[in-house]
Amino acid sequence: MAIQSFLLLLVVISAGAGLAAGAPSSVITSTCSAVAKDTARAKAVYDDCVGVLSAYPEAASAVDLRGVAIAAADLTAANVTNMEAFIQQLIGNLQSCLEAYKEMSGTVAGGIQDLRAGRIDAGVNKLRYAENMPEQCFLPYVYAKNQSPIDKEITATMALASTATSIATLLKSAHKV
Repeated sequence: MAIQSFLLLLVVISAGAGLAAGAPSSVITSTCSAVAKDTARAKAVYDDCVGVLSAYPEAASAVDLRGVAIAAADLTAANVTNMEAFIQQLIGNLQSCLEAYKEMSGTVAGGIQDLRAGRIDAGVNKLRYAENMPEQCFLPYVYAKNQSPIDKEITATMALASTATSIATLLKSAHKV
């Protein structure tokens, strides 16, 4: 269930501005313009900001900067919670994998001992048994180009947290005026 919630959140977070229901509100576009201003990737930052916030009903219905800041912070909190569950699941999978390799190590060592002692059938049986133990380690995540299975999610979390911080900073600056 946690991974399904996480994947759903990623779909929402990954939604582009073109996928958002209706045109973004003026408070979102002005907020995202201010967030993206003077950044190296201003267009991408703006598009991501507008896409994420427009897809989130609380942000889309915000009438002022404070509402957008709260919505961005809420999105960040939801993302962090889902990442915690995702990481817990990954740790559990890695723990199972570690246990499988420990068992495999003992089984292979036993097979070697049997072979050395002339118990060929017993040694072969142990080695054959050990053969498929690593299958327990196939994680339900796709590895691409030697990346961690959570690199993309970490990057998305950092970007979302940065956007929420930037919006909150705008809100802080607006209250000084």
